[in-house]
Amino acid sequence: MKVIGGVVAVFLLILIVYKLNSDESKISDILRIKENYYEDETTDKKVPEKKISERDSLYQHKLELEITQRKLIALEEKIRALEESPSKGLGKRYPPVKYLNYKNRKRILITGGAGFVGSHLVDVLMQQGHEVVVADNFFTGRKRNVEQWLGHPNFELIHHDIVNPLFIEVDEIYHLASPASPPHYMYNPVKTIKTNTMGTINMLGLAKRVMAKVLVASTSEVYGDPTVHPQPETYWGHVNPIGPRACYDKENVCRKLYLMLMLNRRK
Repeated sequence: MKVIGGVVAVFLLILIVYKLNSDESKISDILRIKENYYEDETTDKKVPEKKISERDSLYQHKLELEITQRKLIALEEKIRALEESPSKGLGKRYPPVKYLNYKNRKRILITGGAGFVGSHLVDVLMQQGHEVVVADNFFTGRKRNVEQWLGHPNFELIHHDIVNPLFIEVDEIYHLASPASPPHYMYNPVKTIKTNTMGTINMLGLAKRVMAKVLVASTSEVYGDPTVHPQPETYWGHVNPIGPRACYDKENVCRKLYLMLMLNRRK
């Protein structure tokens, strides 16, 4: 009985293979006839027309539909397998994060969060369990720097230039947005000036509106080429106001001025 069953199975397999081969050859013949017909139609020469019968056309559509249905079934099975066992598929894995309750969890905005410093700050805050919103125009930052968090429920990436106002509700703001590399800020000095002035004004205005804490990053470039090392807080710096780096040096000084004005108003 086992031998007979094996013979029957082999016979059925041969029939299936033969049927598939005949179907594919039939489709290829039909497509070839259509192709020849259309090629002849575009020429100026009068050639005999090769038309496809209505029966062949219906048969072709039927076979194409069957092939499409088989592909869809195969895709559905793959999707179902991935959903049931994501560890064996391509399910995304995020770095481990700490759970914080609503009282301790903060919603934090990081401008320039796709940059070098900002992306590392994103990692720290996410792992601590906070909700992080990154606003970046990708002038110098890169999406790949934060791609490990894309899709995480506590993470949001906004393609936004802070030269324009940003309307969002947050508890804290880390203002890191600014071209920091000399080739970048010398390539577009006007953009650098706008980011450091208008961008800072917008972030301070946002912090005032939502009553959020704000940290504005600065740089040692505010001292220019210092003559004192290390520089104390009372040192005013030695900056060339018309040099190639002035767009970055002086505008960071403006940042500090805006901060001082904002603090004095609150007092």
